[in-house]
Amino acid sequence: MGSPQPYPGVSGPGGDSVLAAELATEGTALWALGQHDAALQTLQRMEGLLPNDPKVQLNMWLAAYYADPGASLDALSEQLAVWLDAHKQPPGEPSSPAYTAAAINYGILLFVQQQHAKALAVLEPLYSDVEAIHGGAALCLCVLLLEVYLGSGQLPKAAQVAQLVEQQGGQLSGMDLPALLHLYKARLAIACCNHKAAKKEVRALLVLQPSSPVALLLKSQLEVLRQQPKKALKALGPLLAAISECTPSTT
Repeated sequence: MGSPQPYPGVSGPGGDSVLAAELATEGTALWALGQHDAALQTLQRMEGLLPNDPKVQLNMWLAAYYADPGASLDALSEQLAVWLDAHKQPPGEPSSPAYTAAAINYGILLFVQQQHAKALAVLEPLYSDVEAIHGGAALCLCVLLLEVYLGSGQLPKAAQVAQLVEQQGGQLSGMDLPALLHLYKARLAIACCNHKAAKKEVRALLVLQPSSPVALLLKSQLEVLRQQPKKALKALGPLLAAISECTPSTT
């Protein structure tokens, strides 16, 4: 799973809203370019216009973390945990977009720290009402849950999420969905030792992404499990060749 991501969008009255929207666009571009210091400065200007906007506060924490090489992951996790506790939605009410984004980012941090039980405690309540979440955020939530379930060996639950993603594909957006499905179905089949199903999914993934490092690694992993070491090395051939081309010559 990827790193925590900023939540786009601002809200505000009148001219402040227009300027804040311009700053949001600038900050998003700076973030995409990896210029986290500049993105943080832009967010600080936005905070002056929209001091009570939760999205601005959340994005500032993320930008500050990435702008400081010595920043503590634990400190960022604590900030998000406190914020989520203070903004928890009443039972029966859908989560706000800002709360959803913060919860997903917090879940990513917990997953990175291998705190699977805590991650599920945050993510599963969101997933219970996944239909009410915007398509891109819903897909991020599902992908993160797949990672946590696979990482913690909860394969039946991982299969249920994969099935929902496949069924709701038209309502989910933001990633290469067909390739994503083949990827997770292959990983799930490998984890279940279903080599026939895994081979089918890996082959389909390679059709869509023939040079994908992840697909090549999965194919090699599958051949190892099938006790075919020569085929495993052969599957890694294109990846090893690409690595060799990127390695500086010592002569």
